[in-house]
Amino acid sequence: MSDTLHAWGRKIKDLEFLDHVFVTDYPSLDSAPSDGKFWYCWGKHYTDSRTELFNAKADIDLANKIMPANEMAYSGEPDGKPAINMGAIVYYGLDGTCHQTANEVLAVTGTSSAEPSRVKSCHGYPITTYFYGTYGTNTSDWDAIVSAHLSGKTLAGDDFLPLLAEHVPDDKQSKVKEMRATAQANLKAIRAKVVASQYNYYPEMQLANAEALAELHEYLGADTFKKLFPSLDFENTVWDALDWLSPPR
Repeated sequence: MSDTLHAWGRKIKDLEFLDHVFVTDYPSLDSAPSDGKFWYCWGKHYTDSRTELFNAKADIDLANKIMPANEMAYSGEPDGKPAINMGAIVYYGLDGTCHQTANEVLAVTGTSSAEPSRVKSCHGYPITTYFYGTYGTNTSDWDAIVSAHLSGKTLAGDDFLPLLAEHVPDDKQSKVKEMRATAQANLKAIRAKVVASQYNYYPEMQLANAEALAELHEYLGADTFKKLFPSLDFENTVWDALDWLSPPR
């Protein structure tokens, strides 16, 4: 039985600034063993990738308890429906993305004294952590998962905060934190409406996030914004396409 998790980054068509990420317990995508475990992280089964981000020793059985492998998030149309077995990322784009979903699986790579591996090197990670943090914004479900399965393990903190400290001038960091909190509150408000009455929330969610990034771009200026989000060419991105944060299929 494997004792290693492999994290992969895959290009998303027409979206060079974002990677879809997923996790396996085997090292070669084009020659998966019959009992191989593949964590879809909202995507589908792939036999290729842009890169292997890293691999790390892990308790595979425990990873399967955090999030069952070889299961897709949903069947049929996803809009407004809760995910099936995607950990604490129940609503894609409201609770988190594939990045946060993969981080939840990878939480089992942590120890009592060392933080777990995360998909920090994938394209677009600073963008998703701005909105959703390291493990997503559905903290109630995540706390329950941690309590049930990750006792004694060290978890990562908020991966956006070191990026903020490194790339944004000190006198602007408090305002960025306020803007981020507002953006997250807007997503939680959309989530509350979806829970009450399922509907296609993707256009509303993506517009809210695009507007939040536009506000941040204006506040920080192009140079600082680019340092914070290096994969994103803000000025040349067609934001009104409204398909930049849909689940990879």
